Amino acid sequence: MRYKSCTSEDIEFLSSRIAGKGPDDPKLSQKAFRNVSIITAFNAPKDRINQLGCERFAAENQSRFDLFYSMDRWKNPEESGKQRL
Repeated sequence: MRYKSCTSEDIEFLSSRIAGKGPDDPKLSQKAFRNVSIITAFNAPKDRINQLGCERFAAENQSRFDLFYSMDRWKNPEESGKQRL
């Protein structure tokens, strides 16, 4: 996906893994998805899912959890309209 080189089979497989509310849809609460990466269309839901997963992992392992965010910025603001590769 990162290199925009997915095959039709890749897309079909990824589409089969979309979580949802339907009876046959995968559920994020399933044990199989407990410690896996989650792909979302937007960063905000991904960040929240990751935060909750990290907090759970830290609590289960009696570890400390520190939360921080990185802010990406363009070196030259005029380049903000350019697409990054």
